[in-house]
Amino acid sequence: MNGNSLTKAKTKKLGLAEISKEIGVQLLFCAFAFLISRGSIFGGIMPFGAAFLSAVPGDYLAAASVGCFIGYIIPAADINSFRYLAAIFAIVAIKTILLALTKYFYKPPVISLTAGLITLGAGLVATVGDTKQTVLAVTEAVLAGLSAYFFVKTFRAYPRLLKGVKGEELACLLISANIILIGTMSLSIGEISLGKILAITFILVVSRFGGSYAGAVGGIAAAFAVALSGESTAIALTFCLAGLFGGIFAKFGRYAALSAVILSCLLCGGLEKNLVGFVELFITSLFGSALFLIIPKAACVTAGKILSPPTKTASQNGVKKAVTLRLRFASSALSDVSKTVDTVAAALSKINCPDFDTLLHG
Repeated sequence: MNGNSLTKAKTKKLGLAEISKEIGVQLLFCAFAFLISRGSIFGGIMPFGAAFLSAVPGDYLAAASVGCFIGYIIPAADINSFRYLAAIFAIVAIKTILLALTKYFYKPPVISLTAGLITLGAGLVATVGDTKQTVLAVTEAVLAGLSAYFFVKTFRAYPRLLKGVKGEELACLLISANIILIGTMSLSIGEISLGKILAITFILVVSRFGGSYAGAVGGIAAAFAVALSGESTAIALTFCLAGLFGGIFAKFGRYAALSAVILSCLLCGGLEKNLVGFVELFITSLFGSALFLIIPKAACVTAGKILSPPTKTASQNGVKKAVTLRLRFASSALSDVSKTVDTVAAALSKINCPDFDTLLHG
């Protein structure tokens, strides 16, 4: 095989790899959109699909639209799906037009406001004359706007994920992950919710690799997610304590983090109204812990890169200032040495004077 043929073969192989990767990412966005749009809270409202669709980058808008459409067309509760379908069609139309006209559209406040207003408009049209439903529509719009903000910040942090994120970006990432978990709360294995099992695993991962800050934020976000889904207070408190204790004890190893989750379950399980609820919570914690233990090592390494604080490196201006400051100190020291040498030289010149009177009287 000559050189040109080998080059063409490599180019073709690289092209297929890139295409396969792109297809995988598109399918991932479609799956995320499906799960997020299925998230039902307060017994019926589903604001998160429209929020995700508002925030998703333009390259993945088509795949996310398909996922949201499928998620909303299959009702997760006794709801009117048509208002959500109208909302996602409006969002797709607005994004398609505005993204082509101006680059300033993809700003967190603009995206958040767009998601909130479209969700509010669709909700008010569908709930005319019903005061309670109108209040829920306003609440839904607020949640859609806030969720869109978190999603936008997460997407903006995506190129830097493997370098580590911190502060606001890390909080937005953890909240966005828990919004996805809301869509899995309705899935169950027997009487055990798959979403709660995944939430326990999520808390253990962020606590183990992100420390106390990530554990506390992840635990609170998971607790808020299950509370919105209608779960008991005991479960929400368990998730809060599991994140806090897990982050504190994670430095002693993964089994210490597991013990923190079990301890949180035992402390908060007494709030359950019956023994069945306590047993269900305990089994959920065991399943979530077991799932954490079988996570592949490669996935753990990736999680560690994402959740670890970014490495601080000195900037070019900082190095320049530090070098300049050191040179100034060196110059000052040399100036002092020069003055001392001149003083010594003057004294020696007096000692070597041939005239004794000059030596005594200067």
